[in-house]
This record gives sequence, C-alpha cells and structure tokens, in this order.
Amino acid sequence: GRQEGRQEGIQQGIQQGIQQGIQQGIQQGMRQGELQKARASAVEMLRDGVAVDQIVKWTKLGQEEIEMLHQNLDT
Repeated sequence: GRQEGRQEGIQQGIQQGIQQGIQQGIQQGMRQGELQKARASAVEMLRDGVAVDQIVKWTKLGQEEIEMLHQNLDT
C-alpha cells in the first residue's frame, strides 16, 4: 500500500522531470536557432551597408553585439 504509493509518486516525479527537461531543451534550441538567424541577417545587412540602428530595429539584437559583428567582418 504505502510503499507502492511512494514508488508510484517517485516514478511520476521522474517522468515529469524528464518531460520538463525535454521541453526546456527544445525551447532553448529554438531560441538559439533564432539568435543565429538574427546574427546571420545582421552580418548580411552590415555587408550591404545598412545602418546599425536599422539592424537593431529589424533583428532585435543589441547595438553592442552588432558592432562586434561589424568589427569581426573587418578582420
């Protein structure tokens, strides 16, 4: 009775933890993919001579990050 209930509770907790971990991993992967896409777009815009403030507006990246990408293009 009691022992079985405890084991069942432990199993449910483990399953929930696994599900949460999978969900968080998926969400993190999606965010990283979006960030990589934004950076790639920013690089292309920089190459085309688009102003940094416009790149910030369209990519939602920070100005510092765009300036860093710009410096990396020059090297």
